[in-house]
Amino acid sequence: MSIRSKRRRYACDAGVLAALAVTAVAFWKWRLITPAAILVASPSTFANTGNGDFFTQTYPMWHRAAQWIFAGELPLWNPFQYGGHPFLATALYGVLYPVNWVAWLFPTATAIEIANVAHMVAAGAFTYLFGRTIALSRPAAAFMGLTFMLSGFVAAETSWFPPAIASAAWLPLGLIGIEHIIASRAASRAFRGAAMLAVAVAMPVYAGWLQSWVYSLYALGAYAAVRVAGLCARQETRAHAWPVVALLGAGVVLGLGLAAAQLLPTIELMQLGPRRPGALPLDYTLAVGTTSPRQLAVEMTDSTPGYPRFAYLGMLPLLLAPLAVWSGRRDGRVLCFAGLALASLAVALTIYSPLFSVYRLLPGAAWFRKPQRILFLYAFAAAALAGCGFHALVADDQGAPAEHRRRFVVLGVVFVAVLLLVTGAPIASWVSLAAGAVLSMIVTYGRERRRRAVLVAALFAVVLCDLGRAARNPYLHPIHGTEALDRPRAVFDFIRARQGWHRTYVYNPNPFDYALMAKQGTLRGIYSITDYEPLSLSRYERFFDLITPTDRSAKHLTFTGSLVANPADFPFRALDLFGVRYIVAPRGADPLRRILEDGSQGWRLVLTSTDENYVVYERSDPFPRAYVAHVVRRATGAEDALRAVTAPEFDPRASVVLEIDAAAALPAGGDASIHAAMIEEYSPRHVVATTNDDEAGYLVLTDTFYPGWTASVDGRPAPILRANYVFRAVPVPAGTHRVTFQYAPVSFALGLGVTGVAVVVLALGLSGYLPFWSSITLRSRHE
Repeated sequence: MSIRSKRRRYACDAGVLAALAVTAVAFWKWRLITPAAILVASPSTFANTGNGDFFTQTYPMWHRAAQWIFAGELPLWNPFQYGGHPFLATALYGVLYPVNWVAWLFPTATAIEIANVAHMVAAGAFTYLFGRTIALSRPAAAFMGLTFMLSGFVAAETSWFPPAIASAAWLPLGLIGIEHIIASRAASRAFRGAAMLAVAVAMPVYAGWLQSWVYSLYALGAYAAVRVAGLCARQETRAHAWPVVALLGAGVVLGLGLAAAQLLPTIELMQLGPRRPGALPLDYTLAVGTTSPRQLAVEMTDSTPGYPRFAYLGMLPLLLAPLAVWSGRRDGRVLCFAGLALASLAVALTIYSPLFSVYRLLPGAAWFRKPQRILFLYAFAAAALAGCGFHALVADDQGAPAEHRRRFVVLGVVFVAVLLLVTGAPIASWVSLAAGAVLSMIVTYGRERRRRAVLVAALFAVVLCDLGRAARNPYLHPIHGTEALDRPRAVFDFIRARQGWHRTYVYNPNPFDYALMAKQGTLRGIYSITDYEPLSLSRYERFFDLITPTDRSAKHLTFTGSLVANPADFPFRALDLFGVRYIVAPRGADPLRRILEDGSQGWRLVLTSTDENYVVYERSDPFPRAYVAHVVRRATGAEDALRAVTAPEFDPRASVVLEIDAAAALPAGGDASIHAAMIEEYSPRHVVATTNDDEAGYLVLTDTFYPGWTASVDGRPAPILRANYVFRAVPVPAGTHRVTFQYAPVSFALGLGVTGVAVVVLALGLSGYLPFWSSITLRSRHE
């Protein structure tokens, strides 16, 4: 190919990519942002919360992360949630994700918008480039990219949660890498494919949505297996299979290495939470509901304007997808996409499909709630089939003659029409189907080039109108304004000015009241004992579950750190262990208000907001955040410790429960009372406390016991023991001593080292400085 031809080809591809980008921006603006007028989503929506996680997770955590980063503090630990919690290890907030580094240069609301639009564009662009990689015509590849980019899944995830779309957008890049590995004869070009695969494996981890990442890995594995099987099936390419497998493995290993800085801390946190190996119980997995076959079919065909539906691709792509399978282009790729689409639909049916039981046995698959999000694979695979069907319809290099294509179009129309009849689809869906069917049929008769171009443009117009009309997000985002979060701002300012090191319990019986969301603590700099964190610790889940009323139906919310406790219940006193000084509640909250205002439990009303919607109660004698205990109750393990701290006879002001054996304990002290210690320094990763006591004892810091924290007493290393089930304790001698806690997680340091090595290997490989590997690859391919 001449240089001029290459330039022309690149210019055409750049033009298509620019058109996709403009379309994504317009779609985001006019279909996902401008129509929004509702603040609180209905729990009956398919996406469950509509705009909820934008307010309750994304905005406060991105805002806090940006503040710390600009202050020179890497967000490894968050002291404002629970008794402290890993920040980076939760993965969701993309602390190390390169796209977020750019976004954080802007105000938080603008950063969210930039990241969302960027990933919507990336989803379309990578899909288009994948289509070109597998030799689809430019219009067919553009149709594939457009269908995936504007699909109900991408639109819904873009409307709902940035990490979800950020993770999903990288799948087509991994497929491009696989194709480069298989198609390239030169080792250097094949290694570039491995590098693409590595980036596609690593970036979803940094983006923060591990559910999409796990699904992507299975999709990449299935696609690679099909392509390698194709090599093995042909005698002339069988010898190339092993080098290809080696490069595919290298790409995955390098990708895991690139992701190690994020992946290892996250795995460490998962091991200590409900998502550790062994999977979530079925009731947790299906906590947000199941999907019946009829519900799923309606999702696929209902074009009524509203919140984007995960399974909606438009009528024309549904018509063209079968054409890819029925036409002469029945290669392994098409069969793989068809399998992925059908398998993801079957899993999304949850308990209504026998495949769901098999799905739960797959490694990592059962770590996540709402398995319907596997429709991500359906959206991409069906878009890929639609692109291949579009190519079969309009390209001249197909084996099937025109009259056969007409039959395929008729069969596709029958298939979609039956689906519309079964689901009772609205008239708009029938109109889109009819328009697509008529144009598709006319295309098969088209011979003249200019007429064909007009018809192709009309097909694009049909899918644009269909997908654009169906998606109409009604829910407000933080980019519209944060008034919902700011309503009780004066209340939290009052607490922050007076809290010292004490904590606050935000009582919010309504999860859709964003004003009292759990992450107000992180947003405002309040030490809040509850939170909303999908990657939480099992000990907090168990602890909060004991405090939660036994008749509470939404028990699974303790899994995320939610707590709606009744002070009339005896376990409510366990909140003293956290050093709770303030309780914030809605003004009309009963029975909490009646119980706290009678004064019998040491609480008094100290503030009513100016709008009279919120009240603040203060504990007259809050439990200290740091203290020295002399009387020890030994526990043999977690269950024994939990029983001990929740037993009626346990008095935390007289003793401490430690999970140690008798040999490790200090001699029992005689002072059956605790003595407050002084916290001199307190930052996310560094705490200094001083003790001044006549007897040896244990300095108890009511912060979360977690790997990575180290302690020293007067500069000498000291062990950290688990105290009162969830906190830390350090043995201290009698006298005055300075105790320092430092957070330096080995998992992050090790992961950072592995990531550094992976970056070096990739750089050497791309620069051609891996001669040993290159010579083996070339020799194997030319034997």
